[in-house]
Amino acid sequence: MVFKAKGTHTFKLRVTLEDRRSAILSTGTTDKRVASDVEALVKRLRAHRRFDVLEALVLKQVALAKVYDADRSGTLEAVMAEIRDVDLDRLVKDWAGRANPKYVRQVRKMIPAGARFPVSRFRRKAIAEFLAKLPCDDPTRNRYRAGLSSFAKWLVEREVLETNVVRDVRMYKENDPRMVWMTWEQADKVANAAPDPYSHLFALMAATGAELGAALHLTRADVDLEAQTIHVHGRKTRWRNRIVKYESWARDFVKALTVGRIGPTPLFPDAHHADALDRFKDAQKAVGLSGHVLHDLRHTYAVNALKKGYKPAVVAHQLGHKDATMVTRVYGRFVPDASDYATNPATSVRAPRKVKRAK
Repeated sequence: MVFKAKGTHTFKLRVTLEDRRSAILSTGTTDKRVASDVEALVKRLRAHRRFDVLEALVLKQVALAKVYDADRSGTLEAVMAEIRDVDLDRLVKDWAGRANPKYVRQVRKMIPAGARFPVSRFRRKAIAEFLAKLPCDDPTRNRYRAGLSSFAKWLVEREVLETNVVRDVRMYKENDPRMVWMTWEQADKVANAAPDPYSHLFALMAATGAELGAALHLTRADVDLEAQTIHVHGRKTRWRNRIVKYESWARDFVKALTVGRIGPTPLFPDAHHADALDRFKDAQKAVGLSGHVLHDLRHTYAVNALKKGYKPAVVAHQLGHKDATMVTRVYGRFVPDASDYATNPATSVRAPRKVKRAK
């Protein structure tokens, strides 16, 4: 039954779904005869089991007056198709609260904030064209592809998409991984040549394999001097959140960081990402080195640990990898060295044994 609420001009109508959800909606008219026609339309929709239209009304995805006009003009199906074409801009906002911030920035390159982006545009061809036009190298395009794939997977879980369409978009060729490293002795010299607190930061990274971002967020509570371990709270994957051991040569550096600090006190409150890059460059120059970047300290840990005899699985854990696959692929050639072949009976070259012939 249509009615007028106190203080309103247009007639109202309550629309109720089978599960008892309901909403009081405006018919959009002050003419009771037209309002009654709108009510008749709602009854007809229920009789024809058009629960998709009724739910869109109750959820206020479309105005009752618009449905009435569309029904009269024969464009109701077009209106419903538009409603079903979900706006991904709104969904990116929901997803962003729990997603990797880097992924969110990458997705926003394709789906700008504040502009309607219907799900019908989020298709394999459009994604492939977006990636191809990015002004970056191929490995970076793969990073964008990973961000879009993460979002698509979230859409599948919420039944907005049937499948993860990004998976069908081809990956680009990856460059060979950069392989520049120091000996631990060189890393020690570079750390000593740097000013505090960067001296301790560089030593810690080279002695554990920790990444810069995670190292800068360490607190006193993360360090166990007795066990000689550090809890690294990496966030890129769940494997980046791990407890690592630091090498004995860096013990004094780590110990100095803990002096006067307790509990959640940051170890590097005055250290900053940009400054760390400059201080690292200056320190290596001071000891006669060049060409290294901070990420090379992870390579430094991995190569030296493997040459020291650590298992690839242990090195993978220190670096925050899921398993030893990447360690074996990138650093596998550092596992054996000349001493293995000189001292290991199983691999040593020996003169062939003389075999006595039967007379």
